[in-house]
Amino acid sequence: VSESADSMRKSIASLKTLHQQRWESSGRSGCFSDERFESFLVATSERFAERQQCKVFSLHAEDVPIASQLVLCNPDEYYVYQTGRDPNWESQSIGRLLNLLVIRQACQQSVRFLDYLRGNEIYKHRLGAAPSDCVRYRLIPPRWLPQVLHRATQFGRTIKHSFQQQRPSPQAVSSEEAI
Repeated sequence: VSESADSMRKSIASLKTLHQQRWESSGRSGCFSDERFESFLVATSERFAERQQCKVFSLHAEDVPIASQLVLCNPDEYYVYQTGRDPNWESQSIGRLLNLLVIRQACQQSVRFLDYLRGNEIYKHRLGAAPSDCVRYRLIPPRWLPQVLHRATQFGRTIKHSFQQQRPSPQAVSSEEAI
C-alpha cells in the first residue's frame, strides 16, 4: 500500500502504465492518454496523500506491479477511483484478487463503506455489492450570477437527459471491460 506523498508519484506512474496496458490491449485508449487527466491525478493524489486521504493498493509478481487501485479514503469510507492491471495476468484473475485484498484491508481498518463508483458492472455484483442511490445537494447563493449559472447548468442537463432517453440504456459490462 502506497500512502505517503513521496511514494505517490511512483505509484501513480505504475498505475498509469497498468491502466494504459489494459485498455490498449483491447484496442482502446485509456484515460491517461489525456495529459491533463494525468497531471490532475498526480497533483491531486499527492495532496490527498499528504492528508492521508488516498492510497494506492498494488499487487506485485517478482517485485513488478501487475495490478493497482487508487483509493480515495477517510477513516470510514473507501472510494475506488482508478484501476489498472497487466493484461498478461488476466488468467490469474488479478483484478478480482486486488478487489478482495482492498475489501480485506477495509474490513481490517473498520471501514464502513466501500464504493467502486461509476455504474453497475458485473464484477461489482460478483463481489456482493448492493446498488445505492446517490443524493446530491446544490446550494445556490441568491445573487444573480450564481442563479444564472445554475439555470444554465440545469438547462444543459435537461438537454443531455433528453438525448440520453433517445439512446438505449447501458447494461452491465463484463468484468474485462470494467477495469
